[in-house]
Amino acid sequence: MARKPRMNLKHWKMTAELLRIRLEESQQMIKELQGVAESRWTEIMQLREKCEKTELLQSLFDAECNVVASVRKENDDLRVQLNGIAEREATIARLKERIAELEKIVPPISDSLISDYEQQRIEDRAELAYQKQRADVAVRILIDALRA
Repeated sequence: MARKPRMNLKHWKMTAELLRIRLEESQQMIKELQGVAESRWTEIMQLREKCEKTELLQSLFDAECNVVASVRKENDDLRVQLNGIAEREATIARLKERIAELEKIVPPISDSLISDYEQQRIEDRAELAYQKQRADVAVRILIDALRA
């Protein structure tokens, strides 16, 4: 059987040196990869913050759109109300013109005529009440006379 040749000390030293160099290169590569990973993690966190801000801005924009829509609806309602008010004012103006025309045709009734009319009505009512009271008294007298 053939023997395997033994490695001499010089060969061992060279192998150890190569392994040490590979180890250092691997450690250096790991450090670089860690730096890249940290950099990527920072980028990911920044993107996440941007996404959150974008979502917040979108929700604020949606809320603002809702407010704008509500204000527009209220403005439309106010326009309708203002149109109704304008129509009523036009009707009032027409009625005032018609009243003015009628006042030119028919002289206005004076306050003294109204109070005279009211006074006459009061007196007429009092007279009717007095006559009714006299009639009631006369009927009672007749009833008492018939009973007796």
